[in-house]
Amino acid sequence: MSKEISSETSSEMNSEFVLNREEVIGKICERSQQGMLGLFLGSGFSKAVVGDRALSWAELLKQSVERLNRSCDKLDIKLDLEDDLLNSGLTYPLVASRINKAANKALNEANEIIQQSNKQKNQQDEDYVRASDFQFKEIIANVVSVYPKNNEEKKWKDVLIKTDCSWILTTNYDHIAECLLNGRALSIYPNNIFSQPKGLVPVFHLHGSIWNPESIVITNEDYAKMLRPGDYRQTRLPFLLKEYTILMVGYDLGDLNVLSAVDWNRTVKVDSSVGYEQDVYFIRYKGEDEKVVDNPYKDPETGITIIETNDVHSIFSEIVNQNHLLKKKYSKSESDVKKLTQKFVEAENSPDKEYSDSSIEVVKDDAKKVLELAPLYPYLLSNFLIYIKAVIDNIYKQARKPNAFDKYDIEIQMILMLMNVVEEMQMPDTYVSLLCTALNNVAEFFGDHSELGKAWKATDTWNNGKRGIPDKLKERMKKYCDNSSNKLLYARKVLE
Repeated sequence: MSKEISSETSSEMNSEFVLNREEVIGKICERSQQGMLGLFLGSGFSKAVVGDRALSWAELLKQSVERLNRSCDKLDIKLDLEDDLLNSGLTYPLVASRINKAANKALNEANEIIQQSNKQKNQQDEDYVRASDFQFKEIIANVVSVYPKNNEEKKWKDVLIKTDCSWILTTNYDHIAECLLNGRALSIYPNNIFSQPKGLVPVFHLHGSIWNPESIVITNEDYAKMLRPGDYRQTRLPFLLKEYTILMVGYDLGDLNVLSAVDWNRTVKVDSSVGYEQDVYFIRYKGEDEKVVDNPYKDPETGITIIETNDVHSIFSEIVNQNHLLKKKYSKSESDVKKLTQKFVEAENSPDKEYSDSSIEVVKDDAKKVLELAPLYPYLLSNFLIYIKAVIDNIYKQARKPNAFDKYDIEIQMILMLMNVVEEMQMPDTYVSLLCTALNNVAEFFGDHSELGKAWKATDTWNNGKRGIPDKLKERMKKYCDNSSNKLLYARKVLE
């Protein structure tokens, strides 16, 4: 993996990596409507919502030190910390470890005098001191406890809800996402399993939460624990990020969280299901005066699709607008679904219907419509199977009549068409079973032109067409024939 994701300018970028913006946003929306979109939110998202009230790492650590110093001053305790620690060149987790160590030392000293000091004071007094004032993670939780103001909530709530994501993964400690989801959120902490109750959006706080300060991951030791083999997060997240399309918001391109997500996505070696392909999209924020590349582009090293913007909210608005159009399109397609379903029922109830060569194109068109609609209407596939079985059974029934050899040819054409139109990954076992059984019934009558009583034309059609059958499907059908209790010997032979 490269040390940092590349960031070519538009002039340097190879045109083969530049993508159509509408198609990219459309793909995100398709996954959203299929329930296959997850959001990965970083601190830049919080900053986009609440502005400067969302702190950077440096600001967070600086404010925590200031609070510790104030608490120490109340008890005349000195905080054992270098004055210029934040500019020492240490990584932020190492700086946090130093602060945490100093806070624990101060707490040990404070515990001896807090009880005596507070005896004569009211909890409302300005110089009243609590043990939690010296607990580093409690301080962190208090510092980052910011929430959207009314105008910010009004601006963001609608777009986040209407993005229709299935879950949110965040390294933020705050609960800004939960506020914007307006009761639709389920907060999940690092020690909880990742649950997805119907009607709720799980918000998984990968690095802990303000509501559970001990869960906060901020020191070097915290990160070391999180990276232990067997840690639930390390086990679950690679698969989660592989199984869904991911939209990353609020990170820098070289951020360790981004690089980890890319590495996890690469490490899990499985293929996507046809119609549910996964991808990683990255919203790259640039300052108001910085130039952005208008069209999204693929990073050649990682495969991440990058969308540049000066306004994160505008990208969410684009997604919401296209989601709205897509829902309207799907709403119209419901009438197509009803028509297809009605047609499938009629075919099942018409055992004597005649089928000809032209019927093959009709069924082919039906198959294409089903495959297009199936990601949103999965039940169509099972209805389609009933339809196909009825059609093939009818043709075979007609072929069994005296001298009706042309019907065998129509059936073989139908079988070959179905083998090529429906991709192997989309075929349920019942579909493979249906094809093998139908092929076996016809293959019994295969023979060359010197044999009387054989379906010559059907034999020629099969021999010419079987070369185009996908190898994976052919192997799957062979295995079914070998293991079927119905002894599909004719089909097994002609599949060689």
